Amino acid sequence: MKTRLAVFLFATILMSAISSGCGKQSEVDTKNNLSEATETEETTDPISATKDLIIGTVFSSAANQPLLAAKISVDGEYLATTDIEGKFSLDKTEANSIIRIKKEGYVGLSLLANGTNEELTIRLAPIWELESANQIYADVPLDTWFEPAIKMLYERQVLSAKERSAGNLQFRPSDNLTRGELAILLTRTAGFLPEKITETSFCDTKPDDWFAEYAEFTHAQNWLPGFDSKECGKRKAFLPKLEVSRGEAIISVINLIDKLKVEFATDLDCPSALSPVSSFAPFIDRATCLGIIEQEEDFRPNDPISRAEIAVMLANVLKKLD
Repeated sequence: MKTRLAVFLFATILMSAISSGCGKQSEVDTKNNLSEATETEETTDPISATKDLIIGTVFSSAANQPLLAAKISVDGEYLATTDIEGKFSLDKTEANSIIRIKKEGYVGLSLLANGTNEELTIRLAPIWELESANQIYADVPLDTWFEPAIKMLYERQVLSAKERSAGNLQFRPSDNLTRGELAILLTRTAGFLPEKITETSFCDTKPDDWFAEYAEFTHAQNWLPGFDSKECGKRKAFLPKLEVSRGEAIISVINLIDKLKVEFATDLDCPSALSPVSSFAPFIDRATCLGIIEQEEDFRPNDPISRAEIAVMLANVLKKLD
């Protein structure tokens, strides 16, 4: 009897020990599994791991801080909003799609998505605070026909002061526009911020020239092509100081509109200007139809265009983009 009791007690203790050991092992395994899962969640970026997404981060160029709640749209369609870290993700878009970013208090810049999985870094420039609630430039009175357009472009950082005189901002609206200036205006109107370059396609342009990256960009987009020159050999000449004619400006603006795939309400009824350039007429007709310029009996396409006149044209383009 005593022997049976001893065996029973030994078996009971052994089973209890085994059960306890298994319980502890299960608990340890469970903790390890949870730990591994937590570690995986913390170290794996689900956005970066997804190959079918385009990802990016939006920063303030002034404060170098991420911008949350910036709205992201592709080809005019709203698709996403940045999170608290300024990050966003989009389904993989087609090459050359336009990504536009809008944030209150900031200029909405855009860029061409290349359709790859490379992470994008986008920097938005804050809208400048106006020195006066009314007049911005000392040489642009409030009652002039071009003041509303210049003010609009200034607030969106398309335009800046050409120079300061006695502490006042000067725009020089009657000055004739140069190709170097037009390259910058076209690029900024479209919302692009080209990167600095280390080499240039033009024989008369150095990489550190004030217009260089804009000249390269507009040339690549066929908005402002270069010129053949004997002095340049196989390279092109940009001629940044050459004054732009009214006809040339119209062609550049229409090419910009076509590149951005802008669809105006009247576009279907407007003539196409996509054929090779043999005359300014098709571009003038289309620009008039789209409301970029007003109807004129004598457009004078060979006359130089002023800074005030190009400001009005580009402001009309921006109104269509809004």
